[in-house]
This record gives sequence, structure tokens and C-alpha cells, in this order.
Amino acid sequence: MRSLGVIGFAMLLLTCACGSRIEQGATLASPASLTPATTALVPSSLAGVELHPLADRGDWVLVSRTTSDGGGFGTTELWAAELSGKAPRLVLGFPRAWIGETFVSRQLSADGARFVFSADVGGGRYRIVVADIRGGTSRVIDLDPSELQDGHPTWSPDRSRLAFARMTRGADGRIGQSGLWVINADGTGLRKLLDGANAPTYVYDWTPDGRFVGVAQNVGYSLVDASTGAIRSSTNVITPGSWRAREPAFVGAISGQGSEITIATGSGPDALGVPQLRVSAPVFISRPRWNPVRDEFLYLRSAPSGQPNIPAITIQIRGGGIDRALPLSGEPGFAEWAPDGEAIVYLRTDVLPDPSRPGAGALSQNSLRTIRRDGSSEREVFSSADDQGHPLSLAGDFATRHY
Repeated sequence: MRSLGVIGFAMLLLTCACGSRIEQGATLASPASLTPATTALVPSSLAGVELHPLADRGDWVLVSRTTSDGGGFGTTELWAAELSGKAPRLVLGFPRAWIGETFVSRQLSADGARFVFSADVGGGRYRIVVADIRGGTSRVIDLDPSELQDGHPTWSPDRSRLAFARMTRGADGRIGQSGLWVINADGTGLRKLLDGANAPTYVYDWTPDGRFVGVAQNVGYSLVDASTGAIRSSTNVITPGSWRAREPAFVGAISGQGSEITIATGSGPDALGVPQLRVSAPVFISRPRWNPVRDEFLYLRSAPSGQPNIPAITIQIRGGGIDRALPLSGEPGFAEWAPDGEAIVYLRTDVLPDPSRPGAGALSQNSLRTIRRDGSSEREVFSSADDQGHPLSLAGDFATRHY
């Protein structure tokens, strides 16, 4: 994180073990039609996938950690750390996919029971896998034998549907056009909502009522009607915002000459209200998140630190028109509220000497830390280091859940 300038930081923010044959589902719906297709969930039999059920109760943070095989692939691991301090545990491991990164906050269901990811089901075809991390089973949504690749799965709030992107892959391995699709969680009711664009389709979130899917094709943020495919709104929200069931429903960071926090009082960003906070370059604000129980939100603030190309990044809490910074032990890359709204979990990156390159290289080690909303009791809950102390990479996104 310390190698990023302020502009670089803002741009960065823009952006189960088994063994039997996988059966085929039914054919796709016509690209021009919203007529549901019929497919089915089939038992997972994917090599390299292991699942360790998480049956404990309590408040947990779930985060992904990646290993590399030296060729750009490796393993993605889903880890769970109990916020009261119990030892973290591995929940899920699966082969690292070339289709995008893992975003736990989108891929973990609202109740924390199911996690979806994209995996190679054979022949280079990537399909969506639904893992029951509480019950210890997994299923593949194998739609058809086509060369289309399925990725970026995101749960609806009521856990009944999934939104995802279907992508083409060229002979050079690059992702081509991709469109937006939705399907029922049981593998039925496939619908195409958006045609492909000459840029990846990023599936961010759903509105709390399940009526719209938040996506980006190239830039911006659009709401797509999950029933008709109509694009409801498009704005220059620079990062995925935060939704809640009561009004104001949406808080997002808007780009401009600097950035501003804006509140949406209606069903989406097209009902933007008066900006709550506005700053000018080179200060940037991003990643706002509603407190689950209080009428306040946190956000990240990036400003010059007095050192070349090094921004000072802080977590701010805004409530009642007042902003206050939390006294952190390091710079955050992402932050989220604990389930009870009384604490915050944040990702910290430390730059360490590289023992293989004395005096030259540096390694980045990530950790998850928690701090009370009053600024007290900061401590580490998870480190990215492996059993030998070697630093591994944590995804810049995670989720908190109460079981």
C-alpha cells in the first residue's frame, strides 16, 4: 500500500474435496430473451477443492488468502477468524481462478451459510460453485457445454438468487465481452439481463429489496432491474457503496474534483440527496459503509502525508454531521463494521524486508485488526503469514457475520 500515490490509491479503490462426474444442465436462454432456462445444481466433484464446515457461533470475519504456484495460479483459501480472539480456521480451499479476484463481501450470503466462487469444471470451462460452509457440502451450477466463462457471482439479499457475469475468452486467454445474468440459487430460472460490453462486467451488489443489481461495465455504477434488464441509473460512483433497508438507503463516494460522500434517499443513486461531505484533490474519500445498528457510516480518507507518493490513509466515522478519525496502528486498505456495530475490522498492510534480497526488495504482509468504534482496544485477529511465517496475500475485501 505504501508504494501507491494518492491518485493510485483512488484508482485501486475503483476497481470442497470430492470425486464424481459433473453432469450437464440444460441450454442457455436466448441472448435476446428473458425467458427462464432450466438447469440444475449437481454435486461438486472438483479436484483441489476442500471444505471444512464452520459450525461455531459468534461474531466472525471471513477473508480470502491466496497462494501462488509461480505460474500465476495457486490456491484461494477462505479463512474465518472469531472476533473474540479464537484461533482462525481454514473453511474452504479451491484452485485460484483467472476470472477476477475473490470478493468475500459479495460472494458470502447474508446469513454467512453459503459461499459462491468460480472454478474450472473441466476443459477450461469456469462455472459457479455453491459451497454450504455450515453444512459441509458443495454444488456446481453447470449451465451448458459452451465456452462461456462464469464469474463475479454475487448473492441477492434474501439468498434466493445469484447475479454473475458470463464472459468470452479469446485464444490469447484474455477476457472478451461479458454480460450480466441472474439465476435462482437452486440452479433454475437463468436470465440474461445485459449484453456483453468491450470491457469486463463487474457485479457489485443488490439493492436491499432485491429489485436491482449494481454493476459496472468499464466505468461508473449502474443499477439493472433484475426482472426486466432495464438500466435504472448510472453515476460516477468510484467505489461500490453501502446499502441498508431503511432510508437513506445508499451511501457512496462520488468522483469529481476530489470526491464527495453522497446519500441516496430513494431506491438508488439516481435519487441522490445533498452531499454529506465534500473534499478537493489531492484528498480522496472512498469505501463508505453503513453501521448495521447506528445512523452513522465509516469511510476511508486519503491525503498527502508529506512524503513523495505516499498517502496517509485513515478511517473516519461520520454521524450527526460530525467526523472523527480512529487512532489506528497502521494504514487501512479496507474496513467493515463488526456485526454488532460497536467495533470495526480493517485490513492493514506492513512492508517487511525480503530475506531473499537483502537491502533491496520488500514483502507486503497483510493482517486483519479490530478496534472499538470509540478508538479503544485495537488488536490483531488474523495474519496473512503461513505456518512458516512467510507472508501471503489477503484480498482487499472481507465480510463480517454473526452466527
